[in-house]
Amino acid sequence: MATRVKAFVVDAEGVRARIRDIFSYADPPVARVELADRRIVEVPLAVLHLRAGGGYTIDAAWRHFAVSDGAATQVPVLAESVTIAKRPSTENVRVRRRVVSESHLVETPIRRERVEIERTPIGRFVEHAPESRREGDTLIVPCLEEVVVVERRLRLVEEIRIRVVRDDVVDRQTVVLRRHELEISRDADASGPVTQPKSRSESGESS
Repeated sequence: MATRVKAFVVDAEGVRARIRDIFSYADPPVARVELADRRIVEVPLAVLHLRAGGGYTIDAAWRHFAVSDGAATQVPVLAESVTIAKRPSTENVRVRRRVVSESHLVETPIRRERVEIERTPIGRFVEHAPESRREGDTLIVPCLEEVVVVERRLRLVEEIRIRVVRDDVVDRQTVVLRRHELEISRDADASGPVTQPKSRSESGESS
């Protein structure tokens, strides 16, 4: 069943035509358009775009559609194309940063030094007091005493050997590190709150 309408439609080449009938129950729905030379063009309703000032526009030319002149009908082969456009979003968001503390185990190599003392008995008389000396990493310090004999002489009693011993140990401590987390929420006029947590670690003091 056709519906009579009074409207105009302009094709992609700027040619204006008049819409005579609309067959909304057809499969697919079509509009019957009368051109300036009285020929009839059938246009699918899906390709008609409403103009702001009234009437319709179409992205193709009339010569691309089936034209009936009473003797024969020419049916061209058409293809649709898609145009994709992007537009920036104008919504507002709020970002809140907070500090989160976390415990981490930190291992630090530490070198410790201790002194070992070894006493070596000598028991020998000497003419003069010997000087301290070093053998490798050992410091030797002589210990003297005076004894009463027929004559007074120095007797080397013992030598004290001092050596530095180094031990490598691992010192384990628990430290507190802090990081930032971000909470993002929309304004009250947005569709709903959106939270996007983000974090960034910060080194803390040793506990």
